[in-house]
Amino acid sequence: MERDSDWAASALCHAETRVTLCHLGFDELTLAEIGERVDLDRDRFYVVPVDGVCLAEAAAIGCVERVRTLDAIHLAAALRLPEAPSFLTFDGRQRAAAASLGLALAPT
Repeated sequence: MERDSDWAASALCHAETRVTLCHLGFDELTLAEIGERVDLDRDRFYVVPVDGVCLAEAAAIGCVERVRTLDAIHLAAALRLPEAPSFLTFDGRQRAAAASLGLALAPT
């Protein structure tokens, strides 16, 4: 994030990040510290709305690309942006789907 000032994420990203952090088993103090940093980073993001149009596109993407529902929603949200973004993911299936959809892939 330090190298690129323009970031976007679906409206679901913050909730997904916080839930994932809770599942990683950090003690409460560490979880609170990381959570604060996540909240600060979130304030730097353009948040892409997840509405009925986005969900319909996500359903189509999920069926064609064989990705999980949340992954499909993130892909559909990325496709709504006016300029083609560099898509960042560490999930192999989602990465392949992003490439198939014509999204540029950020290096991991």
